[in-house]
Amino acid sequence: MIHPPVDTGYFHPSSGQERDDSYLVVSQLVPYKRMDLAVEAFNRCGKQLLVIGEGSERRKLERRARANIRFLGAQPRDVLRGALQQARALIFPGEEDFGIVMAEALACRTPVIAFRRGGASEIVTEGETGVLFEDQTADSFLDGLARFERTRLNPLAMRTSALRFSRQRFIQEFASFLDAILAAKRFPAVTGLSPVETVQAAATDGP
Repeated sequence: MIHPPVDTGYFHPSSGQERDDSYLVVSQLVPYKRMDLAVEAFNRCGKQLLVIGEGSERRKLERRARANIRFLGAQPRDVLRGALQQARALIFPGEEDFGIVMAEALACRTPVIAFRRGGASEIVTEGETGVLFEDQTADSFLDGLARFERTRLNPLAMRTSALRFSRQRFIQEFASFLDAILAAKRFPAVTGLSPVETVQAAATDGP
């Protein structure tokens, strides 16, 4: 699988900027992103949560949220980077095929607390670069938050992990995949594999 590229040059750790005690959500505020879960959990625990993003659910979520939850709306890229650099952790309660903001957070050496499904299970390494919770419920999330707060994570591993998704690696992998397609067209498979399987096998072996 070729993952979307992450701008690991732009998203980088802060030099000298101290982190605060706030957790961060960066998301469209639409139902499937499960921001309702984040609001319920932070209403209950009372910890500070910053929410960057817009969407059809914003007003409803704001009405439910207590004073420890702040909605910042859509923000420019530099503000987003600064928020990722400062946050205690990024919260990711939804399920996505990839979830690029998780990799951007790790590139800033910011850990991730995420639902253990979809891209999160590949991007986040439990106990090293973040914590994964099992169910999309406030109870499960709060259990993950408690584990996060008593676990010593590895900031250097976060950045290293994010580099797996760098633009340079994306270009290399995509070029290898195109080479494999061209090779499959020029030289029909004689192994009994289908054309798609031939391309996949060639891409795996490299150019």
